[in-house]
Amino acid sequence: MPANPNSCTSKWSDPGVARVQVRPCGRVENGHLYAGAEWRTTSSHALVDVYIWLEDAKGTTVVYPGKTMEYGMPYFNMAAWPEPKIHQQWKEFEVGPVLEHGELYQVCVEVREHGDTDKPNISSPAVKGFQYGIPYT
Repeated sequence: MPANPNSCTSKWSDPGVARVQVRPCGRVENGHLYAGAEWRTTSSHALVDVYIWLEDAKGTTVVYPGKTMEYGMPYFNMAAWPEPKIHQQWKEFEVGPVLEHGELYQVCVEVREHGDTDKPNISSPAVKGFQYGIPYT
């Protein structure tokens, strides 16, 4: 299984799902920004739904995916295991729109139990998710 190529926050956060931890990730490669997340459990196995989106540095505007996907980029039914990892426990996507060079962006991540109908409303200023600042160079 290939390793996660992203740079991630060093701190694992508790998203409110029993035994699950998450951290946002991102990288810039060949002029493209990639947003992602890693997750794991502290014990046993879990299935989670992961939502990832990109905001401007102030956290006031959803840059991607914008209004086309109101909950962010969803990854459903993702397996979560304790470390050491035996399965891939990360996802990433290339951010599509043109970004401003030299600007700071925030990769935002929310995790829910698989099948939870309470999805993050990413256009709400109150919904921030767990964030990772990444400069677009």
